[in-house]
Amino acid sequence: MTTPLNAHCDRTEFHAGHSFLRLEVLFQCPGTAGTQPEPAQPRHTADLRQQYAEALAGHAGSKAFLGGGTEWEHARSVWYAHADAVLAVRDAEMGRLRVRAEIAEARVQELADASDIAVRAIQLMNQAGAERDAALAERDRADRIRKAALDGRNAAVQRANEAEAERDAARNTLAEVRKLHRPVEGQGWDSDEPGERYGHVAQACISCGTSDEYAVRWPCPTIQVLDRQTREES
Repeated sequence: MTTPLNAHCDRTEFHAGHSFLRLEVLFQCPGTAGTQPEPAQPRHTADLRQQYAEALAGHAGSKAFLGGGTEWEHARSVWYAHADAVLAVRDAEMGRLRVRAEIAEARVQELADASDIAVRAIQLMNQAGAERDAALAERDRADRIRKAALDGRNAAVQRANEAEAERDAARNTLAEVRKLHRPVEGQGWDSDEPGERYGHVAQACISCGTSDEYAVRWPCPTIQVLDRQTREES
């Protein structure tokens, strides 16, 4: 019958756990190695420490956590030490991850702030664009009003010029009419004199009647109408 390598191990040859963890030392008799009680741990840490220690021991093929006697306390304390080392590495890595997470969170906040700034900038650009469009529209409206006013002024000037030309033409026409009905000496019946004698007329219209025979006294009816109209206009 083959004798196991250690009184507390059922393996008869070295395996990975023996070579890495030196189980011939871990599994020595508690009476020769001595034991120390495990320090108290917080509940969460103690539970996780227990899980790590049992997982490491189980992976190495140790029976330290399978038996309930005090003879395994030394072996279990060694596995607890390994679990503490793993927890220390884990805690250090978790610390680094927390730092990275905080940096990432700060970066996310910076990006969020930058995004808010970008959104506000876009809003201001849109507002400025709208104000610019409104200003351009107002300028176009002012240009149309100015053009309409200029066109109106030009039309008024044109109408004034046309009216002045018509007035001048009317004056010229009236002057021609007055010239056609100018007074001259003539012969005819003088109805203003008692007895309506026929004879010399000092002022007779050259166009109305026959000035040298049947003269019409000046101002004739045509000149009288023109004079009345001139008095009414003035």
